[in-house]
Amino acid sequence: MNQREARQDALKRALLTLPRGGKEWRTAFARYRRTDHWRARSAAKLKADPFCQVCELMGDLMVKATEVHHSRYAYFCEDIIRDLVSICKKCHQRWENRW
Repeated sequence: MNQREARQDALKRALLTLPRGGKEWRTAFARYRRTDHWRARSAAKLKADPFCQVCELMGDLMVKATEVHHSRYAYFCEDIIRDLVSICKKCHQRWENRW
């Protein structure tokens, strides 16, 4: 395992053990979102589902997705494609502000 992979694994462990939403978790999550692993998974999701899946549910079928959100955190660091949601920035902000 090279240094980059070791750092990614350490971030994954931190995200799974730290209380979700706390300052340390948010810092680790921000770092995780810059990893090659997350970039590849989110790019794959946007390619598979290029339109906002939340807008589609509301009847607006042609809003381009620009971000990827975890629909649940059970498989958080595995980033299973079916547990990711292609989403526009506006819907993502609304989703995050629910909590």
